Amino acid sequence: MNLCSDNIFKICFSAAIVLMATGDDILNAQSPSDIKEKIYSRGEELDDLKTIIEDLKKEIKQKESTEFSVVRQISNLNKQLDYTTRYLSRLDQEIKQRDMEVAESRKVIKVSKTHLTKLKRRFSIRAVQMYKSGTYSDFELLLTSASVSQFFYRMKYLKIINDYDRKLSSSINTAITDLEIKEISLVKGINVRQKIIKEKENEKKNFNKSRRDRKNLLRKVRRDKSSLRQIVKDKEEAAKQVESIIIALEDERKRLEELARRRKVPIEDLVIDADFASYKGNLLWPVVGRVASRFGKRRHPTLNTITENTGIDIAVKEGTEVVSVLTGRVTSITWIRGFGNTVIIDHGNGYYSVYTHLSEIFVTPAETVSTGQKIASVGETGSLEGSELHFEIWHDREKQNPLLWLKKAL
Repeated sequence: MNLCSDNIFKICFSAAIVLMATGDDILNAQSPSDIKEKIYSRGEELDDLKTIIEDLKKEIKQKESTEFSVVRQISNLNKQLDYTTRYLSRLDQEIKQRDMEVAESRKVIKVSKTHLTKLKRRFSIRAVQMYKSGTYSDFELLLTSASVSQFFYRMKYLKIINDYDRKLSSSINTAITDLEIKEISLVKGINVRQKIIKEKENEKKNFNKSRRDRKNLLRKVRRDKSSLRQIVKDKEEAAKQVESIIIALEDERKRLEELARRRKVPIEDLVIDADFASYKGNLLWPVVGRVASRFGKRRHPTLNTITENTGIDIAVKEGTEVVSVLTGRVTSITWIRGFGNTVIIDHGNGYYSVYTHLSEIFVTPAETVSTGQKIASVGETGSLEGSELHFEIWHDREKQNPLLWLKKAL
């Protein structure tokens, strides 16, 4: 009987050693924390955009009950539409990120369930082994030892097996708890995703309503010369604002060049140089479309007054992708009354390209962009003529005729 017990005991101990070799697999399950970090990093930006949009809605509602000019109402609606477009774009990104989080959570849960099944199988094997070893308790098994050496041998390895049993039981309990937490987190992630989708649908409805309101107001403006004069004035002010930004950028560029000379640091380490001048007549077009308004002075068809276009206006479908005409660094992303969303790119040596009437913006300040890189999409806010891109080129504070710089054929 003792010999039989020892043989079964050895078999049980050997099996336990094999099981212990892989007993910690459940503790190594992956987690989607890196995905969550990306989600949380955009939360503040979404909150800021939401606050701006809500403030604009309040202002628009307040002005509806006052003698506020139609042009200013359109301007506020333009601003609301531009910010809402950006907000909807960020919500789309958030939904995609949540989809990744849910998919990753499901993957982790699947792995966790597999490991839990393995742990339970090991526990079942141990139960069978205990059954085959008879009904002896650990104490009884020690008392049946044939010698003192066998007694201590059994006591030593019983401790190892019992420690493993406790660890296995603890691992199963931990795995079950961990799995429950992961499943709760998954449900929460799905619910948050649904909430974001609902929010996007509501914002889209508000967006479409604002577009209809803007369209109705534009009909009034086109018949009202005083409103048209105000719009022309807004565009003139917008052009001055762009010029002020360019001047500030030029001052900063020269400051950096002077700093480079003083410190004997290569200038290219501080400012970008895309050799813009060598591309005259061969620059990539920012969009492919019809030139609706050329550079320079022109007579307004309705007001019969002389106005000046500081760039060119290219008529395209709303949503058309806008690309950078050459390598450069994004120096300004702003909203300007009369121009709407505006992006300015520094190409080095005093050359800048300006893109306005934008809808979505796909770049960030200080980002380096390459030739032909998508930077935004075209919108229709700030324009009476529908969706179009207003495009400018500057050099050393002087506005240039873009048609002399762009490729001759579209």
